[in-house]
Amino acid sequence: MMDNASQLLMRHLNRLRGLRLLVVNYPDGHLLRALYAQQPHAAVEAFTHDFAAHRRAQAAYQAGGLPGERLGFGAAIQPAGAPFDAVVLFLPKSRPLLAMTLAMTAPLLAQEGAFYLVGENKAGIRSAQALLAETIGPVKVLDTARHCALLHATRRIEAPPFDLERWVDTYTVEAGEHALTVISLPGVFSQGRLDEGTRLLLETLDAPPGPTVLDFGCGAGVIGAAVKRRWPQTTVTMTDANALALEAARRTWAANNLPPDPVVASDVFSHVDGRFAQIVSNPPFHSGVQTDNRVVTTFLQEAKAHLAPGGALRIVANRFLKYAPLMETHVGLCRVMAESPRYYVLESAVAEGSR
Repeated sequence: MMDNASQLLMRHLNRLRGLRLLVVNYPDGHLLRALYAQQPHAAVEAFTHDFAAHRRAQAAYQAGGLPGERLGFGAAIQPAGAPFDAVVLFLPKSRPLLAMTLAMTAPLLAQEGAFYLVGENKAGIRSAQALLAETIGPVKVLDTARHCALLHATRRIEAPPFDLERWVDTYTVEAGEHALTVISLPGVFSQGRLDEGTRLLLETLDAPPGPTVLDFGCGAGVIGAAVKRRWPQTTVTMTDANALALEAARRTWAANNLPPDPVVASDVFSHVDGRFAQIVSNPPFHSGVQTDNRVVTTFLQEAKAHLAPGGALRIVANRFLKYAPLMETHVGLCRVMAESPRYYVLESAVAEGSR
């Protein structure tokens, strides 16, 4: 089932026929398959920062016999070939990420090329018109339906080559006896500051029960870096579905002169191998402007399979999120390690000899 924004865009596929087209931050592979079905020989390329969407698109392409090499995933698009005739961008969930993504895609679009921005009303598609006009050119509302809007802009503004360094944000946090330099990017959780929940989790850190730790949903890599700084003999694997988070985590570790432990793009545990003595996380529960429990529910249900016997899962969560019963059911006895008015830190340990 297509999301509402994709369904709105489908009403205008005739505008995209025969064009060299770039589709950015699509929600899944359904729209892309529709584009290829309509024009299988057209030069349609796609790019996303979201590994989960990338993975779903790859699966859809394999099922349909479509060219998967046209699917890009990463922190930034690597320009190749002639400028695109048109760009379709699905509205990102944050204004800084929208600004960065417009700056990334604008120089890839030909002068007088068409730029389409589509998204939900409650996500701020209407207020995005001004930024779109400033970056690309004249804007008009092309269509509205299903609580979404489709904007059209014509590129008439000169755009410099994209430079990711312009979008880097740096700040310092105290983690126990150590100060950490944190590198963040637009779209990465808690950009520009340490959130209250992660701070509470860092205050509870003690020596991991073994030599391997997984920082799940690592964001800018703060939790993993704090573990590595305090217990340097530990191997810390960091994983996230957001390519910008993975890039930020690598940069955070480099800024603190920490050795490069594994950084893995993964849809929950899809690409995480092995078992860990400890899994630590401030797990994500938002998708766009809506609460989305799919990722964290799957994470808690599958965590035990990635913990060594005697290993422990430690997370921080908003107090209104009832994760303790899930942890008790799927991992082991759950206890509260610390709490504040808004957050609590929970831990479940796998019994020795448990499988």
